[in-house]
Amino acid sequence: MAGSILSVAAAGAVAALPGVVQVGDQVLAAASCGLRETLWIDHYAATLYVTPGVAPDTALLDPRRAKALEVRLLDTRLMPRDIPRKYRRALDASLDAGKMARLRDAYRALRPGDVVRISYLPGAGTSLAVNGQVVAKAPAHRVVEAALFAWAGDKPLGQHLRAMLAKHPCPPITG
Repeated sequence: MAGSILSVAAAGAVAALPGVVQVGDQVLAAASCGLRETLWIDHYAATLYVTPGVAPDTALLDPRRAKALEVRLLDTRLMPRDIPRKYRRALDASLDAGKMARLRDAYRALRPGDVVRISYLPGAGTSLAVNGQVVAKAPAHRVVEAALFAWAGDKPLGQHLRAMLAKHPCPPITG
């Protein structure tokens, strides 16, 4: 799941997801939207939500800021059977064996139409939910950091985040 989720920063077009979400008592605004596609297959649409008025790259790295990433799966035919290794390794260092087992089970059960949300709230920690049902929780921000560093690979994280976020802004909310 993490592999699919974090790939959104490298995704293409605009996603049709809501402009705001609530995480605990925080209302977060869409900061980056993407559609992950390969040739003619749309894999998933994703939206990154952060505190309004805060630079998204700053909010992602700041444990004092709430954040959420929501992914709507569109087509799972080309999804790997298991969480990709680089994300598994990063998450293994932050989650206990029971949480990792639940995460792997949830990943393997994902189907088109499922909505995955990773959210972080200061004081409450990080949670991962599928279709509104919490799969795993961790009290610290380090889960978010581990996944981001795995996603960036050997590139400087801040620079990589700024470039990807700038490439995939969300459309303005109208109506």
